[in-house]
Amino acid sequence: MYSKREECQLSKALVSRHWTGMVAAVNPIQECFSSWAVSNDAIPDATIDASSTANDGREKEMPAVGYYCYDENGYVYSSALHTTPWWAADLGTVRRIYAVRILTRRKNTYPPRFQNVEVRVGNVNLGNGDFSANKLLGLYEGEAGYGEVINFNTSDPISGSVVSVQSINTQGNYLILPDIQILYM
Repeated sequence: MYSKREECQLSKALVSRHWTGMVAAVNPIQECFSSWAVSNDAIPDATIDASSTANDGREKEMPAVGYYCYDENGYVYSSALHTTPWWAADLGTVRRIYAVRILTRRKNTYPPRFQNVEVRVGNVNLGNGDFSANKLLGLYEGEAGYGEVINFNTSDPISGSVVSVQSINTQGNYLILPDIQILYM
């Protein structure tokens, strides 16, 4: 078994972050997916906040754990219906962020619900969803499909301690994040 950020010494292959193969609450016939461990991912040490949650609040941290499954408990972050739902990671220290990778739902259990999303990096985290003072890392226009890896990249890293992901669909939308990586230099 491997813990986060370890590398398989036999094959030098990337290994998963946190996934042990079993989760007590997961039905054994459910499919589970895992993200790859990278040493420069700021997520494992981050404090997570969100505009809302669709269930009981526990799932706002699910994109940061490194795996997700399909069952009635979700194992993904899902906001409630909002005009601008958001999810944010407070990194605890200023980092030079050069990429944010987000994986959308891999199966059609529910719609991916990743539409018109912007990612911002900076030092402002008001908790009210106004991240406009932070620099824009990238904008995804339109609606993502199933199993897409959405990459927000910059060749000029942005310094900040807060990374926000926000749907800017003013008609109201959900924001679903199964897995996210915040990469720094």
